[in-house]
Amino acid sequence: MSTTPTKLADADIAAKLAHHPQWTRENHTITRTLVFDNFIKAFGFMTEVALLAQEMNHHPDWQNVYNKV
Repeated sequence: MSTTPTKLADADIAAKLAHHPQWTRENHTITRTLVFDNFIKAFGFMTEVALLAQEMNHHPDWQNVYNKV
């Protein structure tokens, strides 16, 4: 699965975020904090996303602290 992402206009971003209140926009990024049961589950999630992100040539700026991503 290889998809080239396209940049959305500000209005399109705002419209999409209106349907996803857990996500917020900060300057040129969208953010969300995910909380897992423990570190292993949080890191496992990041590993799965990393494989998909690499296929899409998308490299998120993210962090993991114990059970939070």
